[in-house]
Amino acid sequence: AGTAVEDSVYLSFFYQPQGRSGDVDVDASDSLYLDLYSPSQDLWFREWETPYTALAPFKQVMLPIDYAAFLQDGFRMRFSNKATLGGAVDHWHIDYVRLGVNRSYTDTLLQDVAWTYPANTLLSPWTSVPLPKYNENPSAYMAASVEMTQANLYNVDALITDTCYVTGDCGNTGTLEGPTSIIDNAQTVFNSSFDVNGGSSPFAYDLAACPGAAFMRATFITKANPDALRYNDTTTFTQEISNYYSYDDGSAEQGYWLNTQGGRIAYRFDTQGQDSLRAVRMYFDPIFTYGDIPNDPRDGNFLITVWQDLDQDPIFQNITFSSPEYRRWGPDYFVEYPLDSTIAVGGTFYVGWTQTNAIKMNLGLDKNRVNNDRMFYN
Repeated sequence: AGTAVEDSVYLSFFYQPQGRSGDVDVDASDSLYLDLYSPSQDLWFREWETPYTALAPFKQVMLPIDYAAFLQDGFRMRFSNKATLGGAVDHWHIDYVRLGVNRSYTDTLLQDVAWTYPANTLLSPWTSVPLPKYNENPSAYMAASVEMTQANLYNVDALITDTCYVTGDCGNTGTLEGPTSIIDNAQTVFNSSFDVNGGSSPFAYDLAACPGAAFMRATFITKANPDALRYNDTTTFTQEISNYYSYDDGSAEQGYWLNTQGGRIAYRFDTQGQDSLRAVRMYFDPIFTYGDIPNDPRDGNFLITVWQDLDQDPIFQNITFSSPEYRRWGPDYFVEYPLDSTIAVGGTFYVGWTQTNAIKMNLGLDKNRVNNDRMFYN
């Protein structure tokens, strides 16, 4: 006699509270839930839940599916959470959701080598720079090397080789070889360093023939043996080099604000030679409850301000007031705020705002690329 299906179906997944949100307020009423659906009864049943906690490592859940009403065509599952609507808080990360037969409670190992964070730039410290400035001195903008984080979740050492392939719509192609790992990588998280403009074969984008803008694609591939899960062995990004400077990767893990009238935020930029500045693009995170609320973030106002030196008066300030624009239909949507007139800048300068009221405005903050040493407030 074999094992009955209802004795061998397991749903497993990993979960982690907080992530990089920086949420330090642990509210016991905030929870993560898992519901399972019975097609014959047309009902959802809550089968698992856990309260919100401080940041903790990923934890695996092994849930047997042994109720006959679940073992039918049309079965569904859903994750949901209860949260405090007070900011970029009460985040949950869910990974490796696996549902299958012929499993047991001890089926917890994953034979997988994978990237743990996405790649985002081959430049340093930038994620994008204007094309004319780049072409003046390409090697000055390239990173000496980039660090990629990966993990071997299996309990056996793997032979791991890492490679990055670079292609472009008008620029050059190239191959960056990463390290080879053979021993002492079982069930560990480790960094793989790729030489870019350092090492014996320096690489730089060749964009001299690109008309106005270039879009360079970098694809990082890790190959491991053994490795049963191949779908997360690749991470790719497109590096736009066109008409702006940026330090961030385009996604906001947190939001930050000032709550003082006259408060000032400034972001430091170091450029080679002279350039012109005509606008600032910002992402404001809609991390608040919509409706008629006091101190509504949409009622905030600011004047775009530019400083050459933070110990001196601004070299430029808009006369036109700006208000934050919150895009609810998708995250990380940058809005362009023009200067009243284009100005000349060069060397080190600072761009930010002077706040005209005491309302928090929730500017997006990237936690994957930390640039706190270039961010200032008063």
